[in-house]
Amino acid sequence: MINSVKLISLKESYMGKIYFYRDDCPACKVLTEKIKWCNKKGKEKILMYNTNSDLKNKRKIIKKYNISTVPIVINIDKYGNVKDITTEIIKKLNNI
Repeated sequence: MINSVKLISLKESYMGKIYFYRDDCPACKVLTEKIKWCNKKGKEKILMYNTNSDLKNKRKIIKKYNISTVPIVINIDKYGNVKDITTEIIKKLNNI
């Protein structure tokens, strides 16, 4: 899990995946467990951020990463482009 301070201060050069979820979101629960399992097994490294964890910085983070709903997994490429890859991740995790 990553906290809001670290998420806000991620370098512009950061490349990778970030999973945004809420701990009280029924649709997030299954995906959260699968991502935790993959991270633990080393199959996939996805940063995880609970949008309920820090209401003070929530708006900054939502704006920075253009988050409109949860659950969502985004990928940040080497050019800083942000892409929603939630559907791809769900398919991949269902095949593991």
